[in-house]
Amino acid sequence: MPSNDNSTKEVPEALVKPSILDLPTEIIILIILLASKQDFHAPHNPRQTILCISQLCRDLRDITLDLPAAWAQSMDLGGHSKLLTKVIIPRCRNVHFDTLVLPPVTTNLLKSDSMKKIARERSAVPTIDILDEERVPCSEFNRKLCRILPSLIGQTRNIVLRVNPRDWKDIGNFFRQTLSSLEGLTVMRGQGGDEVEPRDEDQCTSVTINQFLSDVSSPWNLRSLNLRKCYFDLESTAFSRLEELILFDLPVCVAICPSAMLHILQNMPHLKRLELDKVTFTEAYLEEGDEEVFWYGIEDGPVVKLPKLQKFIFDGPVTHCASLISKLQIPPTCIINFTCTSITSIPSPDDPCRQIVAYFSSRKAGCKAITLGKSITVEITDGGLVFGTTQPTLESRRDILMERQKDTEAPTSYFCLCLLWDEELTHIDPLELLGFVADSFHDSFAEVTDLRLNYDLPQPTDWALHRMDLMKFLYPFKQLQHVDVANNSTFGFLLPYLHHPICTHRDLPSWYQPSPKASWSLDPLSSLRSFYFLDVDFMTLFFSGPSTQTVHSLLIRYMKSRCSRYGKTSGMTGRGLIRKINRIYLHNCTGLSNLAWGQLGFYGASVETLDPAGSSTGN
Repeated sequence: MPSNDNSTKEVPEALVKPSILDLPTEIIILIILLASKQDFHAPHNPRQTILCISQLCRDLRDITLDLPAAWAQSMDLGGHSKLLTKVIIPRCRNVHFDTLVLPPVTTNLLKSDSMKKIARERSAVPTIDILDEERVPCSEFNRKLCRILPSLIGQTRNIVLRVNPRDWKDIGNFFRQTLSSLEGLTVMRGQGGDEVEPRDEDQCTSVTINQFLSDVSSPWNLRSLNLRKCYFDLESTAFSRLEELILFDLPVCVAICPSAMLHILQNMPHLKRLELDKVTFTEAYLEEGDEEVFWYGIEDGPVVKLPKLQKFIFDGPVTHCASLISKLQIPPTCIINFTCTSITSIPSPDDPCRQIVAYFSSRKAGCKAITLGKSITVEITDGGLVFGTTQPTLESRRDILMERQKDTEAPTSYFCLCLLWDEELTHIDPLELLGFVADSFHDSFAEVTDLRLNYDLPQPTDWALHRMDLMKFLYPFKQLQHVDVANNSTFGFLLPYLHHPICTHRDLPSWYQPSPKASWSLDPLSSLRSFYFLDVDFMTLFFSGPSTQTVHSLLIRYMKSRCSRYGKTSGMTGRGLIRKINRIYLHNCTGLSNLAWGQLGFYGASVETLDPAGSSTGN
């Protein structure tokens, strides 16, 4: 009789479940290494992932324990210190860590949907954003700061610290270690609960650290230094090789006046990125304002050269900004972002605002003037004027790429200038300030093809004055082809032009000198070809000269006028024939009927609606 013992029978191959261990070891190693990295689209805890993998089975444990790179990539200073010192750190062996953060931010990242979104957008963990939150828990902080982290400095490239006020006294113990091998260091002074801004230097700097830094005789390897709400002795030789210096929100007790800042910068010739955000609000400035006296005169100081600077960000009083740029010599193509506060008047000949605008408008690379590029943004809001370069529209990018291939094209400067004033203390006419900016940049405006306009104020009541200011602003845009209209208020701002696009010499800037044969029928935007309307209600009523009309009626009137003048001379020297408006984009707009679409099409415009996802439909 046949035996009933099935123990010797082979299991059919089709019934055997595949295992990850069936893969070549090299593939398994790659999978583990990928698992030890943060996934910005599906954030997880890399260290916990590696620990779990090492406990799945003996084979995976053996492979994982022999991968110090995976443990180093997933290194996190969270959890109990014994887990770090007895398990995690020994498994990293001598592999270098890219960045160590204390307190760790992984837990906060996994709990916050907003931070996950930022991580996806940046493809990086928003460490600074997370640490700026009020509560970032960390167990055994002092032990990790004073014992564990110092032992890892020799094999770490970058360290990010947030030290709360109650632990600030221990920061000196960390700096007693050898920091010369670090490439990047970020120190943030946390602010817990209802604590007010510190008034004593001991609360946001350290005598111990500053004494230690003053004794340093040779430069450190440090390339990036980021100090937020705290300050250390930046005149130290240790920082002379810095390529990136970021100072943010310094308390009044340690704020740096412009002359002192220049003194610091003259010892950092290798800087490529400089950010000074709310750094210069000293006690002297808060008490004396523009009458502040620096500890040595700006005029008598040397010119500070930063030949490698690629990006310069400043946020502070307009007087301090003017003082800094008066003595800073930086490359003409350096990206600049200035936010100048406390504007007190429309620029007079000696006004610091005029000095700043003049500095931008007169920059040159060799013999060529620096232009603004093809696309700019102008925003006029309550108490502020923002003016800067932007990315061009899709429609003009191909033309721009072709232009860049020409040897004769002028170099481009990317920058943003934000001028702010206090509406309660200062009366400034935004249109008058805008006219001043347009006068200063008229040569650069001549190269612009895309204008993104956002006017977020009530429509001016004086029609004649409004028209004159608007025409002076629009006149320099000789090659403008596309205008973004951000809202109803922006349409109202453009209304004097749209209602009657022909201007006279009285409407033009003071520097415009017409030729004797120039026509009095002048259209400043003769090259205009398209509009982009965002959040515009076409049934909104506007006062236009003697009557009140809807946005829809005013746009049709303009299109009709433009069509009737198509192919005729603009009447202005250096400008081509008047073009038709051939494309209109609508994004989140209302009030435009099918009849209106047909009328716009009759006058040569193709109308497209854009949904929030960016897809379009057209007539």
